[in-house]
Amino acid sequence: RQGRFAEAAGQLELLSQQRPADPVVALRLAVSRAAAGDCAAAAQLLDQRLRSSARTDLLLVLARIVAGCDGSPPALAGPVLGALRQLYARQADLEITSTLAMLEMASGSADAAVAYQQEALFLALRDGLAEDEMAVLRASLERYRSGQSPERPWPAGHPVTAPPLARPGDR
Repeated sequence: RQGRFAEAAGQLELLSQQRPADPVVALRLAVSRAAAGDCAAAAQLLDQRLRSSARTDLLLVLARIVAGCDGSPPALAGPVLGALRQLYARQADLEITSTLAMLEMASGSADAAVAYQQEALFLALRDGLAEDEMAVLRASLERYRSGQSPERPWPAGHPVTAPPLARPGDR
């Protein structure tokens, strides 16, 4: 929450050595690495994890890193896009659809990105998303319409990089 992602990555690296099979630790380590600017390491970590565990959360984070993070391996874009399209065909929710729009735009498919982002806005309206979150989706749609790729994997304040504070008694 404090923006000290390199420090968090170091601590999570130690934790991942103690709990190497824990996908949540791997996910948080990858997000911390990406937020600290080490996108290649973040993408490689998630790519390795996905080879042994087909988890939706890992795929979505990897897709966002590949789409919006300078330095992520370009060779991952095609396979990640294919896997995300398959996931979308089975389960088209807001997060999957908006992530697919982002990756389509980063892969050079502006028309597809706009169509998926418009669908994401429809899903957000249907689900009653808060106005500030709707504004983020609209801003992404305007970026895609103007031919601009995503600025970063997650918008400022997104729960992935700024999770809610733990309450006393939470574990």
